[in-house]
Amino acid sequence: VHETVVAATMERWPIVARHEKVLISIFASILEDGVRKGEFEIVDVEGTSAVMIAAMVKFHNPIMVAQYHGESLIDQANALADFMLKAIRKR
Repeated sequence: VHETVVAATMERWPIVARHEKVLISIFASILEDGVRKGEFEIVDVEGTSAVMIAAMVKFHNPIMVAQYHGESLIDQANALADFMLKAIRKR
């Protein structure tokens, strides 16, 4: 399975691009909900979603997770989540 994921990622199979679009769409939906509720202040929800998904690639890309696994990865993911929430939280 790992070899298939590596090939799909390295060769940019269409399914990889679709998966990224789905992740961005899911994230955009969550962010839109936060904007609607007055919790987040975001001008470009779609763009912000794309940037956040790109920033989190180390934590959801199977190749990178295998390379960077361990306790420090959890700490880094928590730090990134805190940073992103501070960036979009309504002031």
